[in-house]
Amino acid sequence: MARRGGEDAAATSPSRRKAPPGAAGRRAQPGQSLARAAILSALLLLAIYTAAAVVRLRHEPQTATLANTALPQRAETLAARLDTEAASLRGGLLAARDILQRGEAQPIDAARSALSISAGSAAAVGVVGDQGVVAVAGKGDSIGWLELAKAADRSGQEIWLGVTGQARPGLAIATLAGTEKGRRWVIVTGDAARISARLGGDGQDYVVTADGAVVAGAGVTPGDLLSARLGLGPEDLKSDRKLARGRTPQGQALDLASRPALGGALYAIAAAPSSPNEGAAVAAQFTWLMIPLAAAFLL
Repeated sequence: MARRGGEDAAATSPSRRKAPPGAAGRRAQPGQSLARAAILSALLLLAIYTAAAVVRLRHEPQTATLANTALPQRAETLAARLDTEAASLRGGLLAARDILQRGEAQPIDAARSALSISAGSAAAVGVVGDQGVVAVAGKGDSIGWLELAKAADRSGQEIWLGVTGQARPGLAIATLAGTEKGRRWVIVTGDAARISARLGGDGQDYVVTADGAVVAGAGVTPGDLLSARLGLGPEDLKSDRKLARGRTPQGQALDLASRPALGGALYAIAAAPSSPNEGAAVAAQFTWLMIPLAAAFLL
């Protein structure tokens, strides 16, 4: 009886019980799990691609025109003009620094020499020490020399490039000279009118700072924010997109191209009205993007 009892116990133990009919069919097969994972991964990739394409539709023109095709070249040309203007200021800057470092003349003489060497590109030259402004040559009464020297010092660059903080900003370039009497910042500023003269004749070129403040442009007030004037942010200037989409304060859609100048201290922007068919083109592109995604989810 002990033997039969042992057999009965073994027969009724959980490990020996038979699975109910159909239990094996309810388990997910390894092949089915792999197929489901592949389908979900494909849907996720399709959704990511669609989201990226929608972002591109929102920020990039979809209709090519003669005007917007020329925008990158226009922006490149304006940036090159600004770099040329800065190069003309650089010659006087380096000459003044060399004079101060050799100790051959007074700071005012170094400033006057820089003004002369710049051949009309410079409006004023200032020499700033740790205690304040040492010398100024040219029309520099309204220029914040101390602020420019502090900005140059904070940059940590050997030659700093930027703009003055006047109502009509001009280019500014600065470098540090070590002298027997201490540190001397040499700052050369350009004529503000020369920036406007570099703009194209169609009234749709702009010069802005890297943080999005307008320096020059037809019908704008220097200091206006780029976001208010053209509907762009500073991050849009640094984008690698060939063209961007903007909007005037009056609501007119614009196509824009931007290129850095002065080592990224400024940006040159060329603009043109968007195509009248731009809205229809965006709607069509959006529809074609949504169709595959909707079909995939329905399946």
